[in-house]
Amino acid sequence: MHVAPMKKHVRWPKHTPAPAAARVALVNPNPSEATTRSMVEIARKAAPAGMQIEGVTVTQGVPLITEPGALAVAADAVAALAERLANYDAVIIGAFGDPGRER
Repeated sequence: MHVAPMKKHVRWPKHTPAPAAARVALVNPNPSEATTRSMVEIARKAAPAGMQIEGVTVTQGVPLITEPGALAVAADAVAALAERLANYDAVIIGAFGDPGRER
């Protein structure tokens, strides 16, 4: 799966409703379910009405992405989810460096 890089950060206005039944996968590229739950809770508070935010946690990887080797491991873990992520309207990779975005 290839996701085109964004030209700039886009923030959806809070007062603007999301497209009907917009399903967004919020991917946690480390294997912590607790972190995924926290990320989803924050995202749902910021998301416009009607947007469905679903957390997706990689099944293997490193607990913290702090150096290039860990970023590569996280990228592999996110890329392994490509088939599952194809069912969403949008995908957010919740990490600095967007591991797996280029794959």
